[in-house]
Amino acid sequence: MYFIFICTVLGSLSVPPPIDFSYKFDGKQCLHIKMRLSLTLGDSEFLINQNSITGNCNEVTIGWPEPPFPLLGRINLKFNMEKNSEGVEHAGLRYLEVVVQNNTYAITLSDQLIGAPLGQSFFCNTGFSYRLCPIKKPICELNIEAVNLKFTDVRFQPYQIESKSGFDNPSYCENDIRVIFPAFVAVVSLIVAAIVGVYLYQSKMKRQTLEETTYREL
Repeated sequence: MYFIFICTVLGSLSVPPPIDFSYKFDGKQCLHIKMRLSLTLGDSEFLINQNSITGNCNEVTIGWPEPPFPLLGRINLKFNMEKNSEGVEHAGLRYLEVVVQNNTYAITLSDQLIGAPLGQSFFCNTGFSYRLCPIKKPICELNIEAVNLKFTDVRFQPYQIESKSGFDNPSYCENDIRVIFPAFVAVVSLIVAAIVGVYLYQSKMKRQTLEETTYREL
């Protein structure tokens, strides 16, 4: 009954609430994440909040749904640090795990797209999603047996944070670079064109007024 009630309440919403979690070690911040997160299980979508969240410098665990309802499961996000092909230390999201009662779903992220060079924050406003198969069946039918984790408004930085504001300089994800930046450039171009058009129109009107005044004086 709890499960049906929670699905009904959360399913009526559309945008997941913001998650903002940070962790300090020896008085210094070593992890900060901000994101919106939803979990799709079967035909039900759960909008995850931060009312039951713990973590350390390289891992975050989010229980869902929040108390006082019995926790149906948890979501684990694990970060790792390695050197890329150019020898630059890179920190990113490398492992996702969803536990639903007695079922565990997981995926290892082998690429370095979801991360940033050490000392920078990863920023991805457009977000990304992953389907996780049961660990008992690593190759599964994605639309039937898998769960889906959807991330939006993402910014995170593990291990090393120097900025007092909570995040160091951002490293943007490919989706933002491909979608948001061209749109921003297009908007700026339209604004510049409008300003130039107004300036030319005003210049023309001033010139006409000056010519009419000169003609009357003659």
